[in-house]
Amino acid sequence: MQPSRRLIVPTAVLAVCGLAATLLLSVRAASQQKAPPEEPRIKVNVNLVLVDVSVTDEKDQIVENLGKDDFHVYEDRIEQPLQVFRHEDVPVTAGLLLDASGSMYMKRQKVNAAAVDFMQTSNPNDEVFLIDFADEAYLELDKDFTNDVEELKDALENVQFRSSTVLYDAIYLGLQHIKLGKYDKKVILLVTDGKDNPGPGKHYTFKQAFDFAVESGAQIYSIGLLDEPPKSRFFKHALPREAEILKELSEATGGKEYFPESLDQINGVTKEIAHDIRSQYLLGYYPTNTAHDGSWRALQVKVTPKSGPKKIFVRCKRGYYAPKA
Repeated sequence: MQPSRRLIVPTAVLAVCGLAATLLLSVRAASQQKAPPEEPRIKVNVNLVLVDVSVTDEKDQIVENLGKDDFHVYEDRIEQPLQVFRHEDVPVTAGLLLDASGSMYMKRQKVNAAAVDFMQTSNPNDEVFLIDFADEAYLELDKDFTNDVEELKDALENVQFRSSTVLYDAIYLGLQHIKLGKYDKKVILLVTDGKDNPGPGKHYTFKQAFDFAVESGAQIYSIGLLDEPPKSRFFKHALPREAEILKELSEATGGKEYFPESLDQINGVTKEIAHDIRSQYLLGYYPTNTAHDGSWRALQVKVTPKSGPKKIFVRCKRGYYAPKA
């Protein structure tokens, strides 16, 4: 049976500053109430800030076995005493945002297979939803979320290709929908082969999608299936605009951007993303700046292990907005 598809219609742009989900526990505490009894819980007050951190070496391999004393968190350049340190594989709420524009027609078979591999490589308790986007964005599941691989496969076969690409609409609306998920940790996997190219009508802008992404607390992992992908992940040369967009979204939210040189590589990329998500460290602290003024707080995490790799690379979101009084 083919899943029913629900059109997600863009609504009036919301005022996002300070209102969307952030790293603050006010969001995480609410979702903890819905977590299965066997999942770990953190009992703290609304001022606690939680940060998911990925740590890799110079070969881009995940660094395991780090301790609390190896991490240093700075908010607006002021070091914060760590109150929470965990390195556990916890379930996530994940949104799959897959491009269904006409140029993706010959690519979607391998993209669909990679999406299934992503789910199978992830924590078995993860919940996912699927949004296809072309001239509009559609929620492609009978239920809002699923952890059933066969249900995801059925939904992936329901794609209808169109000429336009409402990339920013899909990102914005995916971030809206992910807030309905039951898990604290939230991830977006975005796959596209082009830039935003909407048809007529009202649509979200890059700034609106970017600001909402930063405030949402969700990590965005993006895969750009570009005609001329950048050959270096360090991007020493100018990037095309469609690559810049994905890079900015991923870096700001603590995710990662990928530009496979061939479609055959996408399967390995989605498995790498799933492994990265399951291997992150969770850090938490009470900010020394206690003002509830809605201001932007810049975050930086440094890792100084006493042994192990000489070069360490750290990924986390750039910051968060403080709650308003």
